Amino acid sequence: MTSASINVVTWVLVFASTGAFWAIVFWTLRALVIRQEASSARAADPMWGLKERLAQGEITVDEYWRIRDLVDNLPTQV
Repeated sequence: MTSASINVVTWVLVFASTGAFWAIVFWTLRALVIRQEASSARAADPMWGLKERLAQGEITVDEYWRIRDLVDNLPTQV
C-alpha cells in the first residue's frame, strides 16, 4: 500500500469511529429520555402504583379491589 492509500484508510476509520461514537451518545440519551417520560407517566397514574403494590405482595387481592373501587369512585376535579 502506498502512503496515500494509508491516509485514506486512516481518515475513513476516523470518520467511522467518530460517527459510531456520536450514534452511541445519541441512542443513550434517547433511551434515558424515553425512560424518564415513561416513569413520570406511571407516577401520574394512581392505578399503576396500586398494581405494583399488588404485584410486590404489599397488599392482598381483596385490598386491591377495595382500593380500586375507592379510586374509581373519586370525584374528578375539573
